[in-house]
Amino acid sequence: GQSVEFQKGQLYLDHTPVTESYVNQQDQQSWSLKSLPNSESDIIPPNSYLILNDRRDDDVDSRNFGLIRKSTIEGKLWIRYYPFDRITTHF
Repeated sequence: GQSVEFQKGQLYLDHTPVTESYVNQQDQQSWSLKSLPNSESDIIPPNSYLILNDRRDDDVDSRNFGLIRKSTIEGKLWIRYYPFDRITTHF
């Protein structure tokens, strides 16, 4: 699994800053996986996913409801339309 943390508006995966050009607003909060509901460590366990809203000031994502188990995902992505320079139907 990957370690994930959010420090003063910057997302880190495995202690490396992530460039997020698609994020519209920067949330200046700090949090770690341990602070999420039903999370026991700062490592995403196998077959689990962290879901983050592009609007970081809106916590209707894993910060509110925790990690998502792979077994609960019921759909398949068939088109990506944003960001516009990455529109595709090939996955």
